[in-house]
Amino acid sequence: MLMKGRILVGSLREFKTKKGETLPKASVKVADMGPECASDVITYWIDFLGDASLSQTELDSVMGEEFTIDIRLARASKGSNGNAYLNVAGGAIVDASGHIVQSGLRQRQLKKAS
Repeated sequence: MLMKGRILVGSLREFKTKKGETLPKASVKVADMGPECASDVITYWIDFLGDASLSQTELDSVMGEEFTIDIRLARASKGSNGNAYLNVAGGAIVDASGHIVQSGLRQRQLKKAS
């Protein structure tokens, strides 16, 4: 699924998997800019793990800009406090010229092409 959105804020950290591996994780808050929103302001937190994560430089460069974001996974869950949450994991962040922002995904794409 693709989403058109403006990246508002973000943070970087490391994520430990169940297998004990450590992966980079970027979490960004995105305002949905698609036509389905009309005049509503809908925001989502989207997590980017591993190759899809952003570096600090990449995160700084995307703040406040509009992008097309590949949504890999969206699912609902119930928190320990009883509230419902939407868990969203992202893939590629693509700029207006069609270039992938994340260097890890760009490198993987180049390897596939060769």
